[in-house]
Amino acid sequence: MAIIFEDSAKVTKKKIQIPRRAKETFKALKDVYKPFLDRNVRGSKVLKSLGSDKKYNKKGNESKLNGNEIEQDSVSVEDAKVRLHRMNKMNKNSLEYALYGGELAKNIYSDGISRARGVKEVDAVKPPKPTSNASLKPYSYKSETISTPNGKIKYTVTSENRVIKEGFEDDDNPYFDYLRDYDEGYVFNEFINNPKGKQSWGVLINPSMYATALKEFTKFGKLVRFPAKYVYQWVGIIMKNTAILKSNTSIAGHSRWFPEDEFEDFLTSYFNNRLAEYNDDSVTVEVYSSDLEKLCDEEFSSLNETVKEDGQTETWLTEDDIKQVEEFNEKPSYHGEINIDYNTRKLYWVIDKYNFLDLIGFYDWMQMPDGSDAFSDYGIEPLEKILSEYSENLEPEKVLVIVNKALDVYHCRGDMASMFITGGRKALSQIAEHKIKSSKKVYITEKQLIKNGKYIRKHA
Repeated sequence: MAIIFEDSAKVTKKKIQIPRRAKETFKALKDVYKPFLDRNVRGSKVLKSLGSDKKYNKKGNESKLNGNEIEQDSVSVEDAKVRLHRMNKMNKNSLEYALYGGELAKNIYSDGISRARGVKEVDAVKPPKPTSNASLKPYSYKSETISTPNGKIKYTVTSENRVIKEGFEDDDNPYFDYLRDYDEGYVFNEFINNPKGKQSWGVLINPSMYATALKEFTKFGKLVRFPAKYVYQWVGIIMKNTAILKSNTSIAGHSRWFPEDEFEDFLTSYFNNRLAEYNDDSVTVEVYSSDLEKLCDEEFSSLNETVKEDGQTETWLTEDDIKQVEEFNEKPSYHGEINIDYNTRKLYWVIDKYNFLDLIGFYDWMQMPDGSDAFSDYGIEPLEKILSEYSENLEPEKVLVIVNKALDVYHCRGDMASMFITGGRKALSQIAEHKIKSSKKVYITEKQLIKNGKYIRKHA
């Protein structure tokens, strides 16, 4: 069972977290602009807030609750919208713009607002740019093979002096945009917003529509009536969910690096006002006595927790409790260990980062639509190689080939196709066996519409 802390529900509120390194930059800017801050120049309170661990009110004074200073490590979505609106009207070289945090703050606000609103349900890459006949260069030909309900067929495509890159050496491929938008920070933020649910993969490819496109392509050798925009949406869905899969794989420890900065920001957001640190692959978190039974998976004889007049909680244990904690720490435990600070009368939970993520239910949350593990050791590289073939000049038939090849990628952990198309491999098998009916859509041309109108008026 996942360990859900008592105050973790607070982090579901719409707040934009200020990254740790950005906070350090804003603190340095406070020193640079100190003469203006002292005079409370317009925009001063914004920079004071961004560069401080304390919250400031509208007058620029420190905000307090029950006599205690309020910590400031985030900005509400509402405040971010107001600040962003004002910054869009400012001169970027002005003092006021700098006091509002400059481009760094603007990017934090923009990204945070986008994530708070949620991502688009259907993502599409750019369709091919229109090209006039006069600018066409000599055609080059390339043969491709595509799986269809009638077996595999060869398909020859033309390109206008196009070069398919090996790997991603150029940022022109829109897959880079998806990697930036759906990074590890995005995945951590999605978990914070819904820790008891399951990871969302958004809108997937409709198998009936996909079957219709393949049927038309098999019959005519090209898409005649099927709307090309859906094919571009499909490759966009594959790029987006591949980017999420790559982020998941890093967080799960199945890649060459771990997203340490994003993980530190996640800890700060997840535990809200608790002390939470990450050092040497371990997580250290301040815990209360009421958390001990959850962490140690044992019953304690007595748990003492008192609330002082200022609202703060003071935790201490009986001698029996202390002995029980010490016995727990003597045993090698997947649950980590509990450190007792006798001077400050506080408790700290120390645990390996991967065990921590597992115990709070992160890896149970991180699932593909078929319920399997949502990370991959061998599936990402072939997917990225296929997606590297995409360019803005590709005709929809060629994009359909890319979609078809991506859906055929396999990995041993589960049904990878379930991330891209509703029903996953089962749906693809049904398409191949003609068990899924193609989408019944009627397309009427303008010429047919005029002809039908004349017929109706004549026989009215």
